[in-house]
Amino acid sequence: MKKERFKPDWPIIGNIPITDFLEKSVNQPADKQDNQRIQGTYIFAGPEYLGKFNAAVYFAKSLLCQNVHSGEKDFPCGACASCNILRNGQIDGHGDFFVLSREEDKKNISIEQVRDFITKLNMSSFGGFYKVGIINIAEKLSEKALNALLKTLEEPKKNTILILVTHDIDSLPKTILSRSQILNFKLVKQADIYDYLFHKCHATRDDAKKFSRICIGRPRLAVKLMEDADALSAHEKKVDIFFNFFHQDINNRMLAISELLPNKTVGQNLASLAFDILQVWNGAIRDMLLFDCGCGSITQNEVFLSRIQTINLSSKRILKLNQSIKDGLEALSANVNPRLVLENIAINII
Repeated sequence: MKKERFKPDWPIIGNIPITDFLEKSVNQPADKQDNQRIQGTYIFAGPEYLGKFNAAVYFAKSLLCQNVHSGEKDFPCGACASCNILRNGQIDGHGDFFVLSREEDKKNISIEQVRDFITKLNMSSFGGFYKVGIINIAEKLSEKALNALLKTLEEPKKNTILILVTHDIDSLPKTILSRSQILNFKLVKQADIYDYLFHKCHATRDDAKKFSRICIGRPRLAVKLMEDADALSAHEKKVDIFFNFFHQDINNRMLAISELLPNKTVGQNLASLAFDILQVWNGAIRDMLLFDCGCGSITQNEVFLSRIQTINLSSKRILKLNQSIKDGLEALSANVNPRLVLENIAINII
C-alpha cells in the first residue's frame, strides 16, 4: 500500500529544524547508519514555555503509531489503538509509554522513581515496537537518580527510547550529554507568535501584539497570559513591585517581598515561585536597558514604559542589577533560602 503523505501537526510553534530532523528520523529505514536514524537517548533542551514536552510526546506518539510502522503513514495517524490511547493525554494507560516527573513539593526526582521508571522501560513492548520514556524537567534528577540513569544509558536496550526534557542543560552531567542526541530549542520570533495568536487563537491584533511581546519568544507563555487573567495579573504585579522598589525605602521593599512570597508558600513551591519572580524581574531589567538605548518601542512590558522613564539609572548600574538577578537564580539553584535571595536583591537595588 502506498504511504499516505501529509504535513505532521506538531503541537509547537517554530523550531522547524528540530521538527524536520525528527520527521526524517522517524522515516529513516531501521538499518540506516547515520545521525538521522532513531537514537536511544534524546535531550530536548531550551528555555521554558517553548513546547519541548509537547514535542517529545508527539515524537513518542509517532514512534508508537501502528500505521507509521506498517508504512501507511509518516506520522501519528490518530486512529490506531496506540494513538487512541494517547489521543486525550491518557499516558498512564499506554503500556509502552511512560513519563517521569518530580513529585509535587519534592525537591528532586528520586532514585526510587528512576528505578521504577527503568523497570517499566525494560519490559517487552506490548505493541511490538518501541518503549518510550520521557523525563520531564530532567535537571531535577537527584545525583543518585542520575547515576542510576547513567547505568541504563551505558547499556542501552534495543528499541527503547529515552527523552530528557530540560530547561537547564548545563545541570546535566557530561557523561549523559555525551550519550545523547541533543536538540536545542530556540526562542521563537515575535512575528511567528503574533501570527499564531492572531490566526490560530483568534486574538485581536492588539492582543496578539501585546502578548507576542510580553512572552519574549516563548509562545506557550503568550497563550497562558492571554487566556488566564489571573496569570496576567500575577505577572504584572511582579513587574509593578519591582519598579516600585526604586521609589521605596528598605522597610517597604521588605513588605513587598512578603507580599510576593506568602508565608503559606513553602518548600519547592516557594523556590519555584521565587525563580519565576526573578525571571519576570530579568525581563523588566531588559526593558530598562532597551529604553536606555532608545529602543522603548520593543520592550516586553509596554504598559510600564512611563514607570521606566521615572527611574534614573546609568547603563552600568542597570547591568550590575542584571548580574544580581543572575546571581540570585544561581543561588536558588544552590538551594539558598528563596526569601533571602529576593530580599538581598531588593535591599541592594539602589
